Amino acid sequence: MVVSQKKAVKAKKKLKKDLQGATLFDFLTTPEGREFGKHCLEHITQYLSNAGQNQRTELWVRAIVILAIIIVVALLTYYGKFDSSTGVLMGTLVGYIFGKKPE
Repeated sequence: MVVSQKKAVKAKKKLKKDLQGATLFDFLTTPEGREFGKHCLEHITQYLSNAGQNQRTELWVRAIVILAIIIVVALLTYYGKFDSSTGVLMGTLVGYIFGKKPE
């Protein structure tokens, strides 16, 4: 168990070094980024297949996504990593969430 933890820490440090100054697109082109993207898409697909069933859950998801975007934008701005492509992506997501009429 200790050996696998050391490998995980080493891999995390290597990934962090490799992605130094990288954009979101650069991260998504890595194997870890693809895995993360697939995981997110699975959750989104599952949510969309059950979307009309529970309005309360939808409101919570909206609130959590918007809060997460605000935190991510603040952190990226603080660290100087916020670029125009990330801004467009997050702005589009928030626009979609606010523009969608609850059913």
